[in-house]
Amino acid sequence: DVCSSDLYSPMSTSELDNACRLLEDALSAGAAGLSFGLEYQPGSSKEEVLALSRIAARYGKPVAIHIRTDYYPGLLALSEAIDICRHTGAGVQISHVVYQFGYGMMHEALHIIDSAVNEGLDITCDSGMYTSFATFIGTAVFDESCFEKWQISYDSLVAANGRYAGQRLSRDKYLDLRKNSPNDAVIALIGVPHEIP
Repeated sequence: DVCSSDLYSPMSTSELDNACRLLEDALSAGAAGLSFGLEYQPGSSKEEVLALSRIAARYGKPVAIHIRTDYYPGLLALSEAIDICRHTGAGVQISHVVYQFGYGMMHEALHIIDSAVNEGLDITCDSGMYTSFATFIGTAVFDESCFEKWQISYDSLVAANGRYAGQRLSRDKYLDLRKNSPNDAVIALIGVPHEIP
């Protein structure tokens, strides 16, 4: 393993050294770039992100980044992603802009991105056509703090597979899946109002 399974702690020095060696090997073998899923690994330190990004920059490879968090706190996380480019010279691809900022703060997010591009930084982004998303229930994305952050209730989450497939979650179902079925996928209906059959 490159690092410990603790999602909320940074890499140790030896883990980071190992990650850097693995990245060097991958880029030397022709890998297209480096990708971070910081919302899924919230303990990742800025130091380790910058160290790995410097290697990608040295190879002329882009850094794709799913930022640390969304909603209004995501605006600071967006600035962190842009700082990767500013501090390392690597081109940065910011992932899923509508999923991160499609709750009323899109204007502010696009202003931050446009300002970085106008500054001459190599920043690009991608997006989707809708504001709902799906991922595994056991990830840090669905820690209990998500309900307050997104201003939703448990029934805004719909089980995509497993024993509750197609059902909106209750607190009991949420806790059951987090503990016993962390690899089950859940759809988060968190953007504009949604209805499902």
